[in-house]
Amino acid sequence: MPHSLSPDEKKFATAAFRQISAKGWDSVTVEQIAKDAKIPLARVTEKYPDMSALIPTLVHFITAETVKSVGSIHSESTPHDRLFEVMMARFDVLQKHRAAILSIITAAKNNPRIALALITAQRQAMHTMLDCAQLSEARIIARAGLMATYAASAFVWSRDETLDMSKTMSFLDRILRGLGKLTAALK
Repeated sequence: MPHSLSPDEKKFATAAFRQISAKGWDSVTVEQIAKDAKIPLARVTEKYPDMSALIPTLVHFITAETVKSVGSIHSESTPHDRLFEVMMARFDVLQKHRAAILSIITAAKNNPRIALALITAQRQAMHTMLDCAQLSEARIIARAGLMATYAASAFVWSRDETLDMSKTMSFLDRILRGLGKLTAALK
């Protein structure tokens, strides 16, 4: 599971999502977020010297909210169903912060530091999603496949304007079924 976020990290992440949603990634500073979160700047800049340093906390926040949303999962469900439930819960959490997430994705396309921070944090998040779906013993191919599945599904989600995220759900279901067949064939 992800490391626990401190109360300050939760407040800071919440304020960051709020600021980024309102102004866009490129128009927000660590100082503005600290002010919004009502956390002394000196405490914040120690951990977040620049905006790219904030990425792991934002990803951990999304992951923690996903785990909390999923709660306990039915172990009698199929691996596909468990993983689908967990990943759709993650997209539900992303949806709450849609404008901010899309702004971060756009910034990552133009900034290698942000992209690297995002990829690194997402890799750990996908391990946590597998653990949450009770698939912690998944082979390396499944772990890598889930990372690729998440990236492709996030691309579909970024363009899915349906209220129920039906395009994202359909795509994720189809890809997870293919991933399940691939991992079963490699056993």
